[in-house]
Amino acid sequence: MKSKPTARRHITSSGRSPLQGERSVVIGHSKSPFLHVVEGYERSLFLGPFLEAGRVPSIAGVEIAVCFADLRGFTRYVHALQSNWQDSRAQEFIGAYFRLYPRAVLELVYSLEPEVGSEISAQSEQVRRLIVPSTFKTLGDGMMLVWETQGERRVQDLVAARILQIVAALQRLFRKLIADTAKTAPKPYSAGISELRLGFGLARGHAWRLDFGQQRSVDYAGSVVNLAARLQDLARPEGIVAEVGFCDPVLRKSPGKRGRVTVPGMDKPVEVWASSMVDFGCLKRATKLRGRT
Repeated sequence: MKSKPTARRHITSSGRSPLQGERSVVIGHSKSPFLHVVEGYERSLFLGPFLEAGRVPSIAGVEIAVCFADLRGFTRYVHALQSNWQDSRAQEFIGAYFRLYPRAVLELVYSLEPEVGSEISAQSEQVRRLIVPSTFKTLGDGMMLVWETQGERRVQDLVAARILQIVAALQRLFRKLIADTAKTAPKPYSAGISELRLGFGLARGHAWRLDFGQQRSVDYAGSVVNLAARLQDLARPEGIVAEVGFCDPVLRKSPGKRGRVTVPGMDKPVEVWASSMVDFGCLKRATKLRGRT
């Protein structure tokens, strides 16, 4: 009896039936070493992003300042737009919103540029360089910014003070964006956008830098990162909640309220400073409730 021919099955690297013009892989027939190499490259390209996520990073201990920002009320606003087929309005606004962050940093960098004919001190130049975030990434409608603070304590305090100026610039630019958008948006979208708010959480301390290589941006991990995220969630309805140690020389003299709050995940109550726009009473009640869970 003649043996049955080996079954031939054509598949692509994604498991789909091949489309016209796509290369297929023949299963059940011997292949040359070169074809195995080609298939290996094809699999690497197809699984590249997934495999990259599993890369073991190089880890280094660093001192950082962290800022988390969140756009309050954006989900409700977007739902109102999408339900009326106004997706483009949401896209235009979120694009303009995210452009505020580099603009606020650039404004401060330019303001620290030495005047023509004058010199800048070594310390001032170091501060000017350090106020550019080491990492920034979007988190839905929020943002995470990280600065690696280097040098002696005085330099780190100066950098933290400049970061507070960046946050103040973001608040100013955001208010202008809301006002300008409300003027041009028809009702009811003008009313909806006027209800948007911005909350910030700030913390500073030791963390680990996670370097995954050239294919991914640097990331950071540590309790200071978690603390900044928790404080941002407490900055309601809007404003800033910062760990007092973020920049005590400035926060000690700034208008606002100070107190100790219970933050989930922290062993001890955290001393914080809250700007005047934060409802400090609600903040205290919220942390007590969350501390019991």
